[in-house]
Amino acid sequence: PAPTDERIKLREVPPSLVAVHTYSGNTNEKEAGEKAAWLKETVHEDGYDLHPDPHDLPHKQGWQLARYNPPFTIPFLKTNEIHVELAENAETN
Repeated sequence: PAPTDERIKLREVPPSLVAVHTYSGNTNEKEAGEKAAWLKETVHEDGYDLHPDPHDLPHKQGWQLARYNPPFTIPFLKTNEIHVELAENAETN
């Protein structure tokens, strides 16, 4: 359905291959940035290349934070993910 609130905008995001780190608890941009740096380093150590120009990611550093729960969820039950976009030539297993 179309949004009824004019502040909400829908946009199409192109498909991409991402590496994901999942963690629980409350989080903030600083902690997410630290986890993103760790994930990018781990992905590189595992032999994968990051996309040189990540599509549509909100952070100039090439990562995105996904939060899946409402704010009133008990912290240890909250699910968060960090996404970093991989190069298009990355092999999948």
